[in-house]
Amino acid sequence: MQPRFGKSLETALTVAPSRDREGKVVALHWSLRDLTKDQQALTPQEMSNIDLGQLHPKFAYHKGEIIPLEPASLWLVCQGWVKLSTIAENGEQVLVGLAGPSMPFGSGITSLPTYQATALSEEVQLISLSLAEIDNSSDLRKTVFPQIIQRLQQTEFLLAISGVRQTQERLHHLLAWLKENFGQKVAKGYRLSVRLIHQELADTCGTTRVTISRLLSQLKKQGRIIYDRDRHIILLD
Repeated sequence: MQPRFGKSLETALTVAPSRDREGKVVALHWSLRDLTKDQQALTPQEMSNIDLGQLHPKFAYHKGEIIPLEPASLWLVCQGWVKLSTIAENGEQVLVGLAGPSMPFGSGITSLPTYQATALSEEVQLISLSLAEIDNSSDLRKTVFPQIIQRLQQTEFLLAISGVRQTQERLHHLLAWLKENFGQKVAKGYRLSVRLIHQELADTCGTTRVTISRLLSQLKKQGRIIYDRDRHIILLD
């Protein structure tokens, strides 16, 4: 592309549809990126991720939207966070994983009979990779398989939390895990980049929202946590 009063630029153009809960397209999101500036500052691994984004269209979903799952393909997260959950026998939703940038998810890599992916960030951008495409590309396998292992480790840890006897200890283990995996160092401690509401924390800990709200309130009074302006938890040093 060439700006009216500037030099021509090598530019990537992406158009991604935004869908409602019924899967209907309600908006188109356009993105232009100057590849020259991007390429100057990126590592080889980051360049590989950009190549994937250029070869595959990006799909955008907004917070709370259910992401459709196809058994013959995987989603790869380019931006934002996705909540992965299942439904217990009592009808309650159970968190089984969180997928962030460069992490794959899909119904093809789980044996759970009920499996749901929900956009957790204000905007989530994804690309779709077919299982056949991954199987035929050694580069894709090298990119995707380590992330699949990390996802499986997530699920095992979250399942282990349910075996802790006391609710307070389950919450303590969950917050420690979130800090280790999704904590961003800030002046006062660690900010959790993933924002889980009290009900989602309760579902993961196998308790009620009222109990989680009470326990978090106690932690706040003890000076162990605070909230930032976007209601993200900060675990204090």
